[in-house]
Amino acid sequence: SLRRTPETVERFTCPVHVIAAEDDAIAPFDHVRRFSQAIGARRLHVLPGGHTLRIEALPELIAALDAATGDMQSTA
Repeated sequence: SLRRTPETVERFTCPVHVIAAEDDAIAPFDHVRRFSQAIGARRLHVLPGGHTLRIEALPELIAALDAATGDMQSTA
């Protein structure tokens, strides 16, 4: 179930960042968005393109990973 429950949120003890592609046919964005909300993700990063990351999206991926890493360090 993708419902947000106390049990779902309690599983995560650090900030969760979800990284998704806007046109992913394997993991449709709407499913990823609902999953992100259900687990109480701190942030949903949306990259352009589909399931296979395009090289043009690399700077956005690096920025998303930097944001997630920074969150982890600030809560440690």
